[in-house]
Amino acid sequence: MEDSYVETKVEALEDNRTKVTVTVDAADIDARIKKTYKDFANKYNFPGFRKGKAPRPIIDNALGAEAVRATVTDDVVNGTYPLAIDDCDLYPIAKPEFDETDLVDLPFHSDFRALPHESPGAKCVI
Repeated sequence: MEDSYVETKVEALEDNRTKVTVTVDAADIDARIKKTYKDFANKYNFPGFRKGKAPRPIIDNALGAEAVRATVTDDVVNGTYPLAIDDCDLYPIAKPEFDETDLVDLPFHSDFRALPHESPGAKCVI
């Protein structure tokens, strides 16, 4: 599935820290949730159901209600964060610190130390 996002906002903080806010398209999140449920239904065996045919409530009961949400959140953050950083011409020099991110909060935030930069890329909003 293609990694896409709608907008990236860059905010310069003190001490060469930068806060990046990435907003992801809600339709993309919904498609990823559907795909993850299908993947889990095919990957795991659920008693009483053929492979790939388990409904969502059965998957949630067996794996935990947050398993799909956590998997999709990780995929979205790991897929869009590097793209957003590249598009904004940012160069992190330390490991980013992410806010507690869940799909309810579609924009996710990252805070990190970065090299100073002159101007952001075309998709960035300051």
